[in-house]
Amino acid sequence: MSQQIRRHPVAALLVAAYTLAVVIFAVPVLSTRGLGILPIELPGNEPFLLLITFSMVGVSFGITAITDGRDGVRELRRRAFRFLVSPAWYVTALVLLPLAALVMAVAIEGTEVVSALAAEPAIAVGWLVEIAVAYFLINLWEELTWSGFVLHRLQPRFGPLRATALTTWAHAALHLPLLFVLGGVSDDPIAVEMYPFYLAALFVFPLGNRTVATWLYNRSGHSVPVAGLTHSSWNLATGGAMLPALVPTAEPVFSYIGFAVVAAIIIVATRGRLGYRQGGSAPSAAVAGAHAAANAATH
Repeated sequence: MSQQIRRHPVAALLVAAYTLAVVIFAVPVLSTRGLGILPIELPGNEPFLLLITFSMVGVSFGITAITDGRDGVRELRRRAFRFLVSPAWYVTALVLLPLAALVMAVAIEGTEVVSALAAEPAIAVGWLVEIAVAYFLINLWEELTWSGFVLHRLQPRFGPLRATALTTWAHAALHLPLLFVLGGVSDDPIAVEMYPFYLAALFVFPLGNRTVATWLYNRSGHSVPVAGLTHSSWNLATGGAMLPALVPTAEPVFSYIGFAVVAAIIIVATRGRLGYRQGGSAPSAAVAGAHAAANAATH
């Protein structure tokens, strides 16, 4: 078993992730918030989201320990708590995607968006609070798995663009059970004919924002905190607390168009490298070699 995990650490993590998702989300899916099979009333989905997030943190460190030993765990921990990077990366992570969403909203809805924000600038304080809460409770830890483990291991093999797409799809698949739960991906029951749209919202639309997150992760020296802040910012920009709070007719889904434009600019500007440097994004050869030698010595 451990040999299979060493050969295929990302596959091992995904098997664990999807198994945990089925087990953890079974309660909300079967409850009255989901399919209504069990007479269980739940106040919300937050406890289950926290449980899957922190379970994945444990799995990430566990598989890293099996694959790369203590040195690998130390490297993952460094990436997870790499807070000491240039403030410019935090500012970019905080502002870039929400700003792209605002620009897109202005392009579609007109200057009413800017007027609403100018009339009530205090609303931005609420946005910062929402970002901070989501960041420290979920997104920072979520990105330990998806940027710090999955993307980090996929980039050397597939390159940054394909690794970004694969990470997007792997992350999206974890959310599939939430299609059947109120408040999962929609506050209202999803009609059958709308499932293709919501599947696109999970697997296709986020490719732009995940591309931006990959670029920031790489350019900040593999800082999971920067990737987590990027995640919190795009969640704000695509949720109901931002654009609809300014203009009720504004559709948050149009934020993804803005994200795609930013991603396209970054792809062109970096020639598809997204800040990735060959040899700097995988578990180091020294770590892998040392762990392999230790394994050989004990067999």
